[in-house]
Amino acid sequence: MNKCYFCKSDGLIEKNVDYSFWWGEKLILFKEVPALVCESCGEKYFRPEISTNMKRMAKEIKDGKRGFKELTIPAVKFEQEGVA
Repeated sequence: MNKCYFCKSDGLIEKNVDYSFWWGEKLILFKEVPALVCESCGEKYFRPEISTNMKRMAKEIKDGKRGFKELTIPAVKFEQEGVA
C-alpha cells in the first residue's frame, strides 16, 4: 500500500502507534503497534498478521489466559451547554 484510501495522500510512513478497540465489554489498548500511518489524515493501516495477532491477544485477555495492566478512565455523558 502506498496511498491512503481515505485522503489519497502518498504520505504513508511506518511507525509504532497506540491502538484501542472494543472486544465485547472491554476496551483494549495496544501500545507500540507497528503500522503504516498517513501523514495527512492520520489513518492507520495494519498488516494482516498484526491485526490477527491483536485479535488473538484480545481473546486471550477475555479468556483469562493473558495478563494485562488495568487502566481507569473517566466515562462522562456529553452535555451540550448553551444550545437552545
